[in-house]
Amino acid sequence: MDLSKLETGKLHVKLQEFNLQEMLSEVFDTHHQRLSESQIIFHKIIEIKLPSVLHQDNERIQFILNSLLDNAIKFSPTNAEIIFLPICHLRTSKLYFQ
Repeated sequence: MDLSKLETGKLHVKLQEFNLQEMLSEVFDTHHQRLSESQIIFHKIIEIKLPSVLHQDNERIQFILNSLLDNAIKFSPTNAEIIFLPICHLRTSKLYFQ
C-alpha cells in the first residue's frame, strides 16, 4: 500500500459491495500452493456471524490480506501453523483479522 498517499490524505477508497466469503476464498486459493510446498499447516476459522456482503474497498482489503498471508508464509518455519481468524463486531460493524 502506498503509505505516502495515506499520510497525505490522497489515498482514494473505492467503496463497492462484494461477497466476503468469495474474496477470502480467492485469497486462500492464491496461497494454497505455497502453503503446501512449505509444509505449513493453515487453519482458517470463519465465524458464522461474518456478513456475507460488505460495502468496502475490496481491492485494498484483498491486497492487505494477501500481504499478511504472504509474510506469514515467508517468515514461518517449516511445519509451523498459521491461524486465520476474521472477526466481525456486530455492535460497531467493524471487521478485524487476526
